Amino acid sequence: MRILSIEDDLSQSKLVERSLENAGFLVSSCTSISEARDLLVQFEFYVAIVDLGLVNEDGMTLVFEIARSSPKTKIIIHTANASFESARDGLELGIYGYVEKSRGIPYLVGQVGRAASAHLLDSLVAVKRESELQIRMLDAIQVGAIATDAEFKIIYLNSVGRKLFDFTELDAMGLNALGLFSRMIHSETVNLMEKRSLLMSLAHETKWEGDVQLVSLHGSRGTRDSLESEATFRLSISPFVETPETSRGYIFVFADVSEQMHAALELERSRQVLSHAQRIATIGQIANALAHEINQPLGAISNYAGGMLLGLKNDSISADTLIENLGRIQEHALRAGEITSRLRTFVSRRRGYVQMFDMNELIRETLRLVEPVLREHRIITELALSSEPVYVEGDRVQLSQVLVNVLKNAAEAIDSVPTENRVCSIATNASKAGVEVCIEDHGPGLTEQEIESSFQPMISSKEGGMGLGLCISHSIMEEHGGNIVLEKSVDGGLVVFLRLPTVADRSSSPRTIR
Repeated sequence: MRILSIEDDLSQSKLVERSLENAGFLVSSCTSISEARDLLVQFEFYVAIVDLGLVNEDGMTLVFEIARSSPKTKIIIHTANASFESARDGLELGIYGYVEKSRGIPYLVGQVGRAASAHLLDSLVAVKRESELQIRMLDAIQVGAIATDAEFKIIYLNSVGRKLFDFTELDAMGLNALGLFSRMIHSETVNLMEKRSLLMSLAHETKWEGDVQLVSLHGSRGTRDSLESEATFRLSISPFVETPETSRGYIFVFADVSEQMHAALELERSRQVLSHAQRIATIGQIANALAHEINQPLGAISNYAGGMLLGLKNDSISADTLIENLGRIQEHALRAGEITSRLRTFVSRRRGYVQMFDMNELIRETLRLVEPVLREHRIITELALSSEPVYVEGDRVQLSQVLVNVLKNAAEAIDSVPTENRVCSIATNASKAGVEVCIEDHGPGLTEQEIESSFQPMISSKEGGMGLGLCISHSIMEEHGGNIVLEKSVDGGLVVFLRLPTVADRSSSPRTIR
């Protein structure tokens, strides 16, 4: 316990200092108010002993300063001439006591001991109040909280945590907190790298966060009425070190995110349903052109088959002609099959398979799908694809849907301009920043306001449009870690940028989007 002594009589000061040190106190002595001020800035004192009769200085000035700047410090006025005024001022300031020098040093040491004990008691009461306030706050929050020592033994579990694990406060004390999350730590079904990440983070005194599956026990434990239910919790574990002398511990904070995750899954299912419906609607809009595209090979097959049948009846067809015509029938049948296969893939409603592929290849594949529409609108496509493959990772069907939406919008926009200007250019390039697909048309373009609202659902610049195409495309691009940007073209048309991250590892195997 550190004591401050202000006494300008050097012999008296040494006597007070020596007597207090013999009693076990740590003493800082000074002979002036300025020295006392310096010490008060450097240290926290349990007790300050102030001599009012300082040479050329008023000790009460220092008393007022200590009372104002360090209210926890107990002040003892040590003087040979106590006055009524100083006593009155001292009472108003809450001075701990007056000690006349005539009472002797032993009496002063006794008073200092009592004052130091009072300071310590006040500090303990303050700490208790602060702890109780913190506990009430932790009990009031809607997340679980655990405090442990350095060995993960629980020293505090808040009310939410007690309810989740069905513990009383006494039950939880001393338990290993990691044991409460043993399914996450020890289960073989949990990703091994995730467990290593947790343990390495804690070893390096850094925060760890992750989602864990917990079994919540409702009702009285060990009774037939108790029910187990599994929930997903967002858990964070943070080490803390209060001071170099204090052993470290850990804070566990966990919140039930089951409902949020369920809502996210439902939102994703809804988005997939909407995306599928939009693909169906897209096919419906280009049905006439596709019907014409399929009727061509079917008509050719019918003509070749009819000619061969007539030749066989008249015995006027040679074997070479028969073989040639059968080959052409096979060729047209394969062409019709390719068209229907592309349609079936495009409108399929399935879980998305994420795999690595060449974006240039997907663009060519998508152009074959929308070729009838482009031909119907008499649109010329100019390709400036990179000479090297541009690898991305994602769902081919979903990214093809984005390309179809953009190309269909471009075709409908260009339809209003002269035939010689109906050109749609597609370019790709790759860099360290990612892959970029640039699709530019020479249509009337969009206003700034239309560009700003283009990704909002149910808002369309086209007559009769539902405003879902770009909204869904925007969602798909974000899900793939990329984005879609619309800008005005230099000549007044529209430029659409599709940006995706690059793929460094070309050995990626397909995986399922759930």
